[in-house]
Amino acid sequence: MIPENKAALVEKIILVEKYLSELGEVRDVNFNQYQKNVLVRRGVERLLQLLVEVASDINGMLLSEMGERPPSSYYDSFIRVGRSGMFSEKMAKKLASTAGLRNRLVHEYGEYRDIIVYKNIRLFLRLYGLYIGAIKNFMKKSGQSPR
Repeated sequence: MIPENKAALVEKIILVEKYLSELGEVRDVNFNQYQKNVLVRRGVERLLQLLVEVASDINGMLLSEMGERPPSSYYDSFIRVGRSGMFSEKMAKKLASTAGLRNRLVHEYGEYRDIIVYKNIRLFLRLYGLYIGAIKNFMKKSGQSPR
């Protein structure tokens, strides 16, 4: 990997870890507290969006390093990285499904409910924690330790 590309990839990994840490701060907020605090709600929505987007950037960078064409969507980026063997296809499908929530949040497709976003806090923490671990593991195995 070209040093500039590795540096950019490491920056993205650090961002995902930062967003996960920030999201973790609301892990124990109950739904009533979540629903009453508009800043918490909007913050969570934005963090979920950013996690999908930055992870998709990472996916695109890794696919490019493998000589593959860029992904056509956030969803596609997770599916294709899963097929590459960086993590299981089952995990890839779960991650890819988070792109749908991101799209609803960003584009406000129809009505999304606070309960749906709230229930995704723990899911995103778990899935994206596993995701970043898998990416780091892949980089270590390929001699490109992320730090």
